[in-house]
Amino acid sequence: MSAPADPAETLGRRLVAVHAELRETLRGLRASSRPGADGSLAAHCLTFCATVDRHHQGENGQLFADVVAQEPGLAAAVDQLRHDHGLIGFLLRDVATAVRALPATPDAQELQRFRRTLDGLAAVLEAHFTSEERAVLAAVGDRPAPTPPPPWDVRAVRQDDQHG
Repeated sequence: MSAPADPAETLGRRLVAVHAELRETLRGLRASSRPGADGSLAAHCLTFCATVDRHHQGENGQLFADVVAQEPGLAAAVDQLRHDHGLIGFLLRDVATAVRALPATPDAQELQRFRRTLDGLAAVLEAHFTSEERAVLAAVGDRPAPTPPPPWDVRAVRQDDQHG
């Protein structure tokens, strides 16, 4: 993140990169074998949930308005994406509740139940990201990426959270 943004970077590439990072973080959470006495899984999971929520708030507040302004025919698709964000918000709260409920040394069944909760979130997020990329890239994907990053580009914030 410390390197300057590529001036040729497009809005579409940036959105795909944000989604790729969120997917990768979720894969790591799903692969985690135990929460650890220090609560690291819980901390990482809660940070991830907050980051996805912040990303979706940024999209709802700015990106989707730009998409509809550029392509009014996508208003119904954008409404569906906003609806998806609401559903994902409920799932994020379920994940946060589940990870907080895990004991410091969960047994195999407790971990399996938690992983199923993450698996459900992962399935919904994957379908949502794919649908969103299809709709958004069609409308604004080739536009130059703004500087500074828009509110939905949570990559810099996430890196700051991880390093300090």
